Amino acid sequence: MIQTAREWTLMPSRQLGFSSGNVRVTHGIASNGDPTCVSHKFTRSGITFVEHVVLRISLRHPRRGQVRIRLKSPEDVVSVFSEAHPDHHANYPSTG
Repeated sequence: MIQTAREWTLMPSRQLGFSSGNVRVTHGIASNGDPTCVSHKFTRSGITFVEHVVLRISLRHPRRGQVRIRLKSPEDVVSVFSEAHPDHHANYPSTG
């Protein structure tokens, strides 16, 4: 452990947070199960390293169990925020 600690690469110095603003998705979710994908590229942020991401989602969908929300990084790291499940009650809208 001590040797690994000596060779550990430190993270870059901390930068202030960055907000992308709002990304609005106006197209519907396919009823056949095909994913609805949204891509957003940040430009001129000056950020080269990201330690964590905060995602705020507001949505309307008639069946909450059909909603899957995943965030994929440019390095193909996938974070799961909501997975499909058998609870299909219609109690969305939801904000989170």
